Amino acid sequence: MTAAPGLARMMNAKLIKERVQAVVCAIVGVGMIVLGVFAFADDEVRCGSRAMEAGETCTEMWKGDVTAERDYSSQADDNTFTAWLIAGGGVAMFVGSGWWAVHGFVRKKRVTPEEAAAGLTPGTVQQARNAPRPAL
Repeated sequence: MTAAPGLARMMNAKLIKERVQAVVCAIVGVGMIVLGVFAFADDEVRCGSRAMEAGETCTEMWKGDVTAERDYSSQADDNTFTAWLIAGGGVAMFVGSGWWAVHGFVRKKRVTPEEAAAGLTPGTVQQARNAPRPAL
């Protein structure tokens, strides 16, 4: 019976860690959405960190080799696509981690030492608490 409090603490610590991870992922998702909005709001066409002007060509290189060359309009389209990817990834991350957080906060409940001794886990403790009790 003495192992039950330690087991309950371990299960609850794992549950709290999962909840914190879900909230942090949601915050990162919101940050990505904000970055995407700022990328949309930037009217300058950029090649890396350098602003481009009409008639210039953007050259991408990897390990000394040219991997892509884009003119001004193609680079503008690429910048817009990148902004969509960042914002869309942020939305997906926010929605997914929001579901994860709701699942962690609503469905999984903390385990008492008595419930841990009975073999319950955070996933099954709510079912056991809601089970009908025998009449006395």
